[in-house]
Amino acid sequence: MECFLERMAESEYKNNLVLKGGMLITSMLNHGQRMTRDTDVTMLDMTLDVESAVKIAKAIAAIPLEDGMALDIEDAYEIMEDSEYGGVRIEIHAHLDKMSIPMKLDISTGDALTPSAINYTYRLMLEDRDIDILAYNIETVLAEKIETMFSRSTLNTRMRDFYDMWALSNIEPGINSETLAEAIAATAQTRGHDITLANYGPLIDTWANSKDMAVLWSRYQNRNNFAAEVSWEDALNAVRILCGKVISAGCVHD
Repeated sequence: MECFLERMAESEYKNNLVLKGGMLITSMLNHGQRMTRDTDVTMLDMTLDVESAVKIAKAIAAIPLEDGMALDIEDAYEIMEDSEYGGVRIEIHAHLDKMSIPMKLDISTGDALTPSAINYTYRLMLEDRDIDILAYNIETVLAEKIETMFSRSTLNTRMRDFYDMWALSNIEPGINSETLAEAIAATAQTRGHDITLANYGPLIDTWANSKDMAVLWSRYQNRNNFAAEVSWEDALNAVRILCGKVISAGCVHD
């Protein structure tokens, strides 16, 4: 999907589309094993509907680059399932010689970027060079995951969120607790949820004692070699420590 991302960085929409999700996290972690063919972006200062999304995607796909890729927009529709914000999904096929690679572009709008998008240097996985794009800051990335964890409570089955929390906490010791607290509050408000980190301990203990969640974690490890050495306890401790730092900084109250 980097072929689309690089074209996006060269397009007239480069200041309207902000990278988030798995592709951004893979880049932050410099994690080649956590590859994804899907790209998630949020749209700024524009109205989002299927027609406008297709127009934007086609304009970006048509930008010529010396990568031998031809991008075709195959389908577009509103996202209904497993989405906090909704949005539009664009199905894209990237053609290289006789190969055809299916990809997805998910575009949302109305996301709570706290305090704002950042200028991000994205290192291309397959080439020794960078591109400059807009992206979520790490506090907003973490805030969305924490908000999802706490709002879904014991119904949360998204083990990748726990892994990402562990991994991002380990590579980014300079996470700003105040910004993170503000991002969590803004995300919860945007999603229409009412959560507080003040009671994080009992919920994390519930996760720790849940055999079902331990089984889900084991399955996640089996499917993803990069998580094989991370125990369920390690993952939960990362969440516990991060929430504790926010509380200790006096950023969250009952």
